[in-house]
Amino acid sequence: MSSSAIHPQTIMPWETALPDELEDKPGDTVAVKMAKFDERQCHQHLALQRELEAEEQRTAKEAKRVHKEQEAEEKRIRELEAEHKRLKEETRWAQQAGGSSSQQVLASTGKADKRPNGCSMCIKASKECKPGTGRSKSCVWCQKLKAKCDLTTSAN
Repeated sequence: MSSSAIHPQTIMPWETALPDELEDKPGDTVAVKMAKFDERQCHQHLALQRELEAEEQRTAKEAKRVHKEQEAEEKRIRELEAEHKRLKEETRWAQQAGGSSSQQVLASTGKADKRPNGCSMCIKASKECKPGTGRSKSCVWCQKLKAKCDLTTSAN
Protein backbone atom coordinates (compact mmCIF):
# COMPACT_ATOMS: atom_id res chain seq x y z
CA MET A 1 0.00 0.00 0.00
CA SER A 2 1.07 3.47 -0.67
CA SER A 3 1.62 5.94 2.08
CA SER A 4 -1.21 8.09 0.81
CA ALA A 5 -3.72 5.31 1.52
CA ILE A 6 -2.60 5.06 5.13
CA HIS A 7 -2.24 8.81 5.67
CA PRO A 8 -4.62 10.67 3.38
CA GLN A 9 -3.23 13.91 2.03
CA THR A 10 -4.49 17.01 3.73
CA ILE A 11 -5.16 20.07 1.68
CA MET A 12 -4.32 23.38 3.22
CA PRO A 13 -7.11 25.94 3.06
CA TRP A 14 -6.25 28.61 0.48
CA GLU A 15 -6.40 31.42 3.06
CA THR A 16 -3.47 29.96 5.02
CA ALA A 17 -1.66 27.96 2.34
CA LEU A 18 1.64 29.11 0.97
CA PRO A 19 1.79 29.29 -2.84
CA ASP A 20 4.10 26.25 -3.12
CA GLU A 21 1.68 24.15 -1.01
CA LEU A 22 -0.98 24.69 -3.68
CA GLU A 23 1.28 23.55 -6.51
CA ASP A 24 0.68 20.10 -7.94
CA LYS A 25 3.23 17.52 -6.89
CA PRO A 26 4.09 14.28 -8.76
CA GLY A 27 2.45 11.99 -6.15
CA ASP A 28 -0.86 13.91 -5.94
CA THR A 29 -4.04 12.09 -6.83
CA VAL A 30 -6.54 13.55 -9.29
CA ALA A 31 -8.85 14.58 -6.46
CA VAL A 32 -6.01 16.39 -4.70
CA LYS A 33 -4.95 18.09 -7.94
CA MET A 34 -8.55 19.24 -8.51
CA ALA A 35 -8.83 20.50 -4.94
CA LYS A 36 -5.54 22.38 -5.24
CA PHE A 37 -6.71 23.83 -8.56
CA ASP A 38 -9.91 25.05 -6.89
CA GLU A 39 -7.88 26.52 -4.05
CA ARG A 40 -5.61 28.35 -6.52
CA GLN A 41 -8.69 29.72 -8.31
CA CYS A 42 -10.08 30.96 -5.00
CA HIS A 43 -6.72 32.52 -4.19
CA GLN A 44 -6.62 34.32 -7.56
CA HIS A 45 -10.22 35.42 -7.19
CA LEU A 46 -9.52 36.86 -3.74
CA ALA A 47 -6.43 38.66 -5.02
CA LEU A 48 -8.43 40.20 -7.88
CA GLN A 49 -11.19 41.17 -5.49
CA ARG A 50 -8.69 42.91 -3.19
CA GLU A 51 -7.20 44.68 -6.19
CA LEU A 52 -10.64 45.90 -7.28
CA GLU A 53 -11.46 47.10 -3.78
CA ALA A 54 -8.15 48.97 -3.58
CA GLU A 55 -8.87 50.60 -6.96
CA GLU A 56 -12.36 51.58 -5.78
CA GLN A 57 -10.86 53.13 -2.66
CA ARG A 58 -8.33 55.08 -4.73
CA THR A 59 -11.10 56.27 -7.05
CA ALA A 60 -13.30 57.30 -4.11
CA LYS A 61 -10.39 59.14 -2.50
CA GLU A 62 -9.64 60.97 -5.77
CA ALA A 63 -13.33 61.86 -6.21
CA LYS A 64 -13.43 63.21 -2.66
CA ARG A 65 -10.30 65.30 -3.30
CA VAL A 66 -11.73 66.71 -6.54
CA HIS A 67 -15.03 67.46 -4.78
CA LYS A 68 -13.20 69.37 -2.03
CA GLU A 69 -11.24 71.33 -4.65
CA GLN A 70 -14.47 72.22 -6.45
CA GLU A 71 -16.09 73.33 -3.19
CA ALA A 72 -13.06 75.49 -2.39
CA GLU A 73 -13.16 77.00 -5.88
CA GLU A 74 -16.90 77.70 -5.58
CA LYS A 75 -16.32 79.33 -2.19
CA ARG A 76 -13.55 81.50 -3.65
CA ILE A 77 -15.84 82.55 -6.52
CA ARG A 78 -18.59 83.49 -4.05
CA GLU A 79 -16.07 85.50 -2.01
CA LEU A 80 -14.83 87.31 -5.11
CA GLU A 81 -18.40 88.04 -6.22
CA ALA A 82 -19.23 89.42 -2.77
CA GLU A 83 -16.06 91.54 -2.82
CA HIS A 84 -16.96 92.82 -6.29
CA LYS A 85 -20.50 93.65 -5.17
CA ARG A 86 -19.22 95.42 -2.05
CA LEU A 87 -16.69 97.46 -4.03
CA LYS A 88 -19.32 98.35 -6.60
CA GLU A 89 -21.65 99.49 -3.82
CA GLU A 90 -18.87 101.50 -2.17
CA THR A 91 -18.05 103.15 -5.48
CA ARG A 92 -21.71 104.00 -6.05
CA TRP A 93 -21.98 105.35 -2.51
CA ALA A 94 -18.83 107.45 -2.95
CA GLN A 95 -20.13 108.86 -6.22
CA GLN A 96 -23.48 109.72 -4.65
CA ALA A 97 -21.75 111.37 -1.71
CA GLY A 98 -19.94 113.56 -4.18
CA GLY A 99 -16.86 115.33 -3.05
CA SER A 100 -14.51 117.78 -4.57
CA SER A 101 -11.59 115.58 -5.38
CA SER A 102 -11.23 113.71 -8.63
CA GLN A 103 -10.20 110.63 -6.69
CA GLN A 104 -12.17 109.14 -3.85
CA VAL A 105 -10.35 106.82 -1.45
CA LEU A 106 -12.40 103.72 -0.72
CA ALA A 107 -12.52 102.95 2.98
CA SER A 108 -12.21 99.18 2.64
CA THR A 109 -9.25 99.00 0.31
CA GLY A 110 -7.41 102.26 0.83
CA LYS A 111 -7.10 102.48 -2.94
CA ALA A 112 -8.16 105.52 -4.90
CA ASP A 113 -11.28 105.20 -7.00
CA LYS A 114 -10.86 107.06 -10.31
CA ARG A 115 -13.59 109.62 -10.65
CA PRO A 116 -14.28 112.06 -13.43
CA ASN A 117 -12.85 115.55 -13.02
CA GLY A 118 -15.37 118.16 -12.08
CA CYS A 119 -17.23 119.75 -9.25
CA SER A 120 -19.52 117.80 -6.95
CA MET A 121 -22.68 119.32 -8.49
CA CYS A 122 -21.73 118.16 -11.99
CA ILE A 123 -20.78 114.73 -10.73
CA LYS A 124 -24.11 114.37 -8.88
CA ALA A 125 -26.01 115.50 -11.97
CA SER A 126 -23.88 113.29 -14.24
CA LYS A 127 -22.99 116.34 -16.30
CA GLU A 128 -19.70 117.23 -17.92
CA CYS A 129 -18.06 119.91 -15.82
CA LYS A 130 -16.91 122.80 -18.04
CA PRO A 131 -15.16 125.82 -16.55
CA GLY A 132 -17.22 128.97 -16.72
CA THR A 133 -16.32 131.92 -18.92
CA GLY A 134 -15.06 135.27 -17.72
CA ARG A 135 -13.83 136.03 -14.24
CA SER A 136 -16.16 133.51 -12.60
CA LYS A 137 -14.46 130.52 -11.09
CA SER A 138 -17.68 128.46 -11.20
CA CYS A 139 -18.42 125.90 -13.89
CA VAL A 140 -21.13 126.43 -16.50
CA TRP A 141 -23.61 124.11 -14.72
CA CYS A 142 -23.18 125.78 -11.32
CA GLN A 143 -23.53 129.23 -12.95
CA LYS A 144 -26.77 128.07 -14.55
CA LEU A 145 -28.08 126.73 -11.21
CA LYS A 146 -26.58 129.68 -9.31
CA ALA A 147 -25.02 127.12 -6.97
CA LYS A 148 -21.77 127.27 -5.08
CA CYS A 149 -19.14 125.53 -7.20
CA ASP A 150 -16.19 123.67 -5.74
CA LEU A 151 -14.41 123.33 -9.08
CA THR A 152 -11.57 125.59 -7.95
CA THR A 153 -10.78 123.31 -5.01
CA SER A 154 -10.78 120.20 -7.17
CA ALA A 155 -8.25 121.45 -9.68
CA ASN A 156 -4.86 119.95 -8.91
